[in-house]
Amino acid sequence: MTGPETFEFAAAIAGVCIGLAAALILAVLGIVGAWRLFQRADEVQQAAIRASVTMEEMARRLETPSAPVADGRQLAEVQLRIESMLQEQRQLQEMARGLLDTVALESGDASLEVVELDATVTRLDTTVGQMATSLANLILLLERQQKQQRG
Repeated sequence: MTGPETFEFAAAIAGVCIGLAAALILAVLGIVGAWRLFQRADEVQQAAIRASVTMEEMARRLETPSAPVADGRQLAEVQLRIESMLQEQRQLQEMARGLLDTVALESGDASLEVVELDATVTRLDTTVGQMATSLANLILLLERQQKQQRG
């Protein structure tokens, strides 16, 4: 082999190595992106489960026959909050499906969707906390009204 042939051979090997390194970097980025996506999807699932349990508990408390008749305005407020939480849960599910589709179709970066998903999960947690507080306040108010009616 002569000098120029050796150089061409070394350049070809270097080109192949650079191409393989780029493919490896893209694969690692795809794996990390998918891992982050599935982590967020798990968080969404946990938030949806917590919301579902809270809603079931609220429904159970509101349906108990021993509960006094509540003020219509307060019940309407609770109902509006429940509807808002259901809407946010639907949006979370749609965003999670969109993220999964994005990762499945494109192995690109889905950081904007992940940020939106994280914000929606945070809003859902806040809403569930507010609903629990409102429900506790409503129950206390109803208990006071019931005691006043008895006494």
